[in-house]
Amino acid sequence: MPPYDFHDGFKQLKGAKNGTGDRVPVFAQLHEFAMKWNGVSGKIFYTSPEIFVKGILDTASAFGIDIPDNSGDAYHLEAEALGAKIMFYENQSPAMDQSRLLIENEKDLAKLKAPDPYSSGRLPFALDCLRIFKELTGTTSSFTFCAPFSLAALLVGYEKLVMAIYERPDFVKKVLHFLTEAVIAPFIQAAFKEFEDCPSADGADALASLPFLTQDMLDEFCIPYILRLKKICGRDVFVKNWWGDSCAKDLDRFWNQKLAVSPGVLEVQDPDLFKIGPERVMNFAKQNDLSVIFGVDQRLLAEGSVEEVENRVKTYIHTGAKQKKIVLYLCNLNRDTPEKNIKAAVDTVKKSGQYNK
Repeated sequence: MPPYDFHDGFKQLKGAKNGTGDRVPVFAQLHEFAMKWNGVSGKIFYTSPEIFVKGILDTASAFGIDIPDNSGDAYHLEAEALGAKIMFYENQSPAMDQSRLLIENEKDLAKLKAPDPYSSGRLPFALDCLRIFKELTGTTSSFTFCAPFSLAALLVGYEKLVMAIYERPDFVKKVLHFLTEAVIAPFIQAAFKEFEDCPSADGADALASLPFLTQDMLDEFCIPYILRLKKICGRDVFVKNWWGDSCAKDLDRFWNQKLAVSPGVLEVQDPDLFKIGPERVMNFAKQNDLSVIFGVDQRLLAEGSVEEVENRVKTYIHTGAKQKKIVLYLCNLNRDTPEKNIKAAVDTVKKSGQYNK
């Protein structure tokens, strides 16, 4: 028997994909909260695989979270492996030094060397986290990577990258091609090679969200490169965390763009979910036979009252659970999130999320 048992949570997650679960499962992005809750500095937590994984598992166990999210510094591993400077802090997650961008022109791009997943930067850290997670739970977690557009935005600079889309689109595509083919794909392939039962690779791509990009930009500069990763790696590679739904000029089109890179699963997070209303999401999901991930507001979780948290969770469960294909996601439990709010959210899911037989 593994030291940590999340068997039922993973079972309910699987059930949420096909409507066969007993209840609504809940997971959370919790790495920064776990760092503080376990009393570990950022430098140690984000560089020591065993401490990181045990910290995630201990936190998820203590608060009754069904599926421990094994992702952490999802946006910086590939950038660091290419030579970007990453700054570590005592009480928060790492950040990239934006004072020196790695790519400003084609000469800079030509100088970059493809990193080695087994030796460059903290890429081995991510592979070690997969190994330790499996040893401690008996289950292989999904693998997390930084999606091509978000990685390009970090290396080129966000505003500079968006301007280059208008002024030098061919240069942007060269950057995206290099990152896709020479950096990200080999990283994912290494994970799939080392862990044949790895269920999927989940791309972090929040920087490709609306309204910072247009929907046409998504079609040209984001979707093709994610699909290319899927083709190269030959398994389930997806991105599901684009937000900005409430800013979409054509919401159905945006949701179909999401489905192009995350087939069968639609994730909608607060504050967009609250603005649009969960009913509209579930109507679209029913029409397209989708499972749904509802993301609860990180600000509400950090700053709201227990009653406000409970009411938001109850509303989302009441609306979504009718179709039995819903997962509740607690967005980014940061270091300032009160324990009572996390407990309120999880307890409400457990009490209100049981399906009637």
